[in-house]
Amino acid sequence: MQGGEVLRTDARTFLKLYVHGILFSLLSTVLSLGWVFVAAFLIRFGFLVGLAIAIGLLVLLTGFANAMVSRLLWFPVKGGLWVYFQQGLIMSLVVVLVLLLIAGVSFLFSPVGGLVAGFLIAPPAYGIVGAWVADLFRLPAPRRRVAPTALWSPDFPVSSTRSPPETFQRHVVCPTCGTGYDFVSDSITRCPKDGTPLRGSSPAG
Repeated sequence: MQGGEVLRTDARTFLKLYVHGILFSLLSTVLSLGWVFVAAFLIRFGFLVGLAIAIGLLVLLTGFANAMVSRLLWFPVKGGLWVYFQQGLIMSLVVVLVLLLIAGVSFLFSPVGGLVAGFLIAPPAYGIVGAWVADLFRLPAPRRRVAPTALWSPDFPVSSTRSPPETFQRHVVCPTCGTGYDFVSDSITRCPKDGTPLRGSSPAG
């Protein structure tokens, strides 16, 4: 592969990772908006228990968002609450770290700098970690159906053994002594009595 093709491949991969991060951010944000109402309901009826359930649900939704984006852009990913929860734990940690980094840039420099850092850092970080996490739960590729081996091919010739030809009983007559014989074998061509060549045979009865 030439150097230019490698660069193009790397550019496409980076762009795909960037898109992964953007789609993950959008989907997780939409899911979080719905989560706010559920969390408020849970916390209202049981503060500590409801808060724990709400946090677990948020982690679950984060993993679900990453799995959906990974299926769209990369490869099939396993489903299930436990799988989404594991993905969500890692992705939530990355989100928190990125948000802390953006907040630090905004505090040290300016809000504009934080906004620029968010566009430059967050999508690639989410895409790289998201694709890596999803790969841990990738579905195995389906096995291809193999066509049955042909009975004959140029590389594997069929055995030359053939079934014996069908045999018939033949009635032959000696032209000299007039004796008739019924033979199964075609190898007998002369009269057993005087050795005269036998006439052409025909199937008996």
